[in-house]
Amino acid sequence: MRTRIFLTAFLFFLVPSACNPFQTADGELHSISLTTKQAGFAQAGHSFDFKLVQQVSACSQGESWAVSPISMQFLLGMLLNGARGDVAEQICQALGYGRDEMDEVNAYLHLMMKELAGMKSGSRLSFANAFFADKQIPVEPAWKKTTQKYYSAFVENLEMANSLQATLRINRWCKDKTDDKIGNILDENTTYWAALLNALYFYGEWEEQFLLSETGQHFFRLETGTDICVDMMKMEGKSVLCSENDYCQLAKLPYKNGQFSMVVLLPKEGIAIGELIRQLDSEEWSLLNAGGHRVSLDLWLPRFETSCSIEMKGVLQGMGIQFTEGDFAAISAHFPGFDIIKQNTFITVKEQGTETAAVSAALLSTGIPHFTEFRADHPFLYFILEETTGTILMAGCYTGIS
Repeated sequence: MRTRIFLTAFLFFLVPSACNPFQTADGELHSISLTTKQAGFAQAGHSFDFKLVQQVSACSQGESWAVSPISMQFLLGMLLNGARGDVAEQICQALGYGRDEMDEVNAYLHLMMKELAGMKSGSRLSFANAFFADKQIPVEPAWKKTTQKYYSAFVENLEMANSLQATLRINRWCKDKTDDKIGNILDENTTYWAALLNALYFYGEWEEQFLLSETGQHFFRLETGTDICVDMMKMEGKSVLCSENDYCQLAKLPYKNGQFSMVVLLPKEGIAIGELIRQLDSEEWSLLNAGGHRVSLDLWLPRFETSCSIEMKGVLQGMGIQFTEGDFAAISAHFPGFDIIKQNTFITVKEQGTETAAVSAALLSTGIPHFTEFRADHPFLYFILEETTGTILMAGCYTGIS
């Protein structure tokens, strides 16, 4: 019997899967080899990812959102190298690192950045890091050396105070590193003294693309119960890896070569998207992904685009990191810390595939599924991931409201 899936209100995750290494065109398996210690860091990272999703969701006020957990992990890694005192302990606790493990943490994050971006996956993934500071903020040589060695960070001192030119320069860097998808990370009407940045860009074409001729208007039910019309992509008889639990149905949609995939979580009837998010943690995620079975489906997924700017300081405070008490003298002597932590994201999902980008910034300024229908016509979660490590590049919620 053919199952029908309509993706409506959902969560999506862009991820690499830890249990399904893909085969390259030459038949060889491609996976990231982690030591026991690094595998522990990766597992702690998954816990961080879902706590981050829960915190962002709590601040979303019903609108669609997208967040990059891995970009935030890289930003916090660079911050941790410059942090001292309470804020260093808080970052370690949030990420699951030991305070005396910095060399191992840096080596792990360096490995992940290099290996994820270097995969011959049929998709395009890149990362970039930079630190821009006013000339009155000389960078400590040790911190500069560490960020350049492990994070390939570009470090530059320039005239930033009351300088529109410096603001435009930094915004241009963000655009260049995200294929023009993320710009204006700095407000042109604000004076900045320092900016620590991580940029991510991903483009992947579906393993099997939707036909443009099959896309048409279809009702999508908002959480309020109101129906709106959206462009719904459709594919008949699609073989999809699926699973379910008491709260949701899961469908995994691979990109070319299978190294990366989008995982869509569709709440079951009577389950609000917020309730699903509250139930979702790394353990539940592992169970959902481990229990999959391939089924033939009629797949319906909205064509959508989401862009947002998330004030991350409050989000991270909800996870125990109090930047108001931050000591970052290891970055620069007498450095006052960062008063703005933010992440700007962009994602577009269409017939050919998915394009997504993020810039994370720290700124100084003043069983076999038995369901017969998977219909994404109400809010859902989505995740984009790499398949051999489970690294979540992007997580988001499509509610129908931009």
